[in-house]
Amino acid sequence: MGKTLSDYHEEYQELYNQYDSIVKKQLSISMDSIRAKKYWQEILPSADLSVLADVLANALYLPVMKY
Repeated sequence: MGKTLSDYHEEYQELYNQYDSIVKKQLSISMDSIRAKKYWQEILPSADLSVLADVLANALYLPVMKY
């Protein structure tokens, strides 16, 4: 049996949460640039760019809306 839409949603959400966590840590300065660079170097070659694009678009848009 193939993957269901629910399976894809769960996979997307797991990746979204993983990427979002790192971006939020960087923006709040709770992760230094050296650790962030190491993480991104490890994850980017196999990262799902559509999920990462969603995370970055939201992360960079939300702070602007606070002003």
